[in-house]
Amino acid sequence: MNHSALHRILAISITILCGALIIPKVPLAYAHNQHFEIELRQNGKIIPVEDHAAKLKNEPFDLILILSEPFAVRVNASLQPKSYDDAKAGIPLTEIHGFQDAGRGMADTLLNPNKEIFIENDSINYLYYDGPKDHRFNRVSRKKGKIIGKRTIRQVVIVEPSGDHLGDITQPIKKLKGKTLYFVFANSKWIENYSKQEEYQRDFLKIDFK
Repeated sequence: MNHSALHRILAISITILCGALIIPKVPLAYAHNQHFEIELRQNGKIIPVEDHAAKLKNEPFDLILILSEPFAVRVNASLQPKSYDDAKAGIPLTEIHGFQDAGRGMADTLLNPNKEIFIENDSINYLYYDGPKDHRFNRVSRKKGKIIGKRTIRQVVIVEPSGDHLGDITQPIKKLKGKTLYFVFANSKWIENYSKQEEYQRDFLKIDFK
């Protein structure tokens, strides 16, 4: 199944009841040599990340995913620390908000035309690259065989929990002054008819806006 087809599945909010799940503990091995790195840039400069934390001005910034090959990274973004804290503590992925079932992806558009990220405690952004016109970054380049996807974030969309999007609130980054944005990133795969999830890599990041 290609990423476009999977996108259509993830865009439908469904709840899959999972049985007993077998999840490996972190640190985790890369799956089929798929792995990602994270980089932050603001005003063209790389922002240092120390102990999974960074400080930014309350201005637009670039979230950059460096992919070893075409694949998808699931990203939970929240203004609450729960998922970040759980990911940092090594709690199994399927016990972390946003990663608990296969139907928690949020519908998004290709090529990031609105320069935004979706925020919802129990859902994920599905950031992938599957070709020059089939990805969720506003700019993609290649370097030393790796795919560098830049997702510029000028605003956040705070998603209404019901999923009908009628109550969604869009705010520019400048409105986040004094707040913290928490991210959890995961490379994982649902297997056995979506009854189990294999986790291969995770990372987590918090951004404090000055």
